[in-house]
Amino acid sequence: MKQYNLLKQVLKEKNLKCTPERKAIFREVEALDSHFDADELFLNLHKKNSKVSKGSIYRTLRIFEEAGIIRAVVFTERHMHYERVIGKTHHSHLICKRCNRIIEFLSSKIASGLKEACKEHGFKEYGHKIESIGLCKRCQKKK
Repeated sequence: MKQYNLLKQVLKEKNLKCTPERKAIFREVEALDSHFDADELFLNLHKKNSKVSKGSIYRTLRIFEEAGIIRAVVFTERHMHYERVIGKTHHSHLICKRCNRIIEFLSSKIASGLKEACKEHGFKEYGHKIESIGLCKRCQKKK
């Protein structure tokens, strides 16, 4: 319920209506615990007999990203992936460029290194995104 109130607040601040389509997209994003893309969201919603269009999904994802509800995490050659921010701890990603597997990890060393770099350079950080691109264990074993 707290998240739903956040959605209403965000939309009100942007002078946008809380339409049934936006509510459906929000509920689906809230239910996902993994990375997703717009096409996956579209398919999930249509399996539930939702009439949300792809255009509405793309526009709503942009609104949600600006509001800090989701964040774009992976830019592949094909498309962008997102993840829900609300209710999750901040983390970084290892991305396999062969199979597109995404491995989430936490590192206090990286966080403290960034904090120290910001302090050293008088930089005020609003957030960060760390993605390392390479090959996962499985893909390294494949020839």
